[in-house]
Amino acid sequence: MGVFVLFVVFLVIFIVVKARFYRQCENGLRLNESFLYEEEFRRPYEEFDEIHDCTVEVRLIPRMRMTMSARPDYCSLFFGKNNRRYLILVNENLDWSKIPELARVGLFAHELAHIKDYEKMGLVGLLRFAWSYLFDSGRRRTERRIDGLVIQAGFASELYEWAKYSFTSSAFAESYRDLKKKYYMLPEEVHVHILD
Repeated sequence: MGVFVLFVVFLVIFIVVKARFYRQCENGLRLNESFLYEEEFRRPYEEFDEIHDCTVEVRLIPRMRMTMSARPDYCSLFFGKNNRRYLILVNENLDWSKIPELARVGLFAHELAHIKDYEKMGLVGLLRFAWSYLFDSGRRRTERRIDGLVIQAGFASELYEWAKYSFTSSAFAESYRDLKKKYYMLPEEVHVHILD
């Protein structure tokens, strides 16, 4: 009995502490209090109607290799597709104020397009996706397809600004640029869609 009471007390404290650091927005969107770019994040979020019924939580994370990462909350995978939650992990060590506004919108659109893509998958589809993402060819195919979804959603200019910035800014190491070249659309590839 004592262990159970301790567990319940721990759980309540965890929920209360966690809730203090997030702003609950409409449609299940939860933003970390330290996340300063809510308005820019909402621009692409509003365009992806398919994810408005999902719970999407934006978390700031130190020590990330990438700028951002969208993924299902692993615990929620066991509660069925209708109860799935998603996390967008944001590298808090990056100086986001130096990234141009349109470039930030392009990056946010890219991560939200991942969630739109995940929403179409059942558990088996997500497992198949995770397996293929482990290999260069699967990751490249996925990231380029996601860039295509961003362009289809009307964010080609913003994605172009992000691609251009990430390839030219001294804020990113050469190894990061190499990853971008390997998996994502290049700025000139995205630019073609702006002219269409």
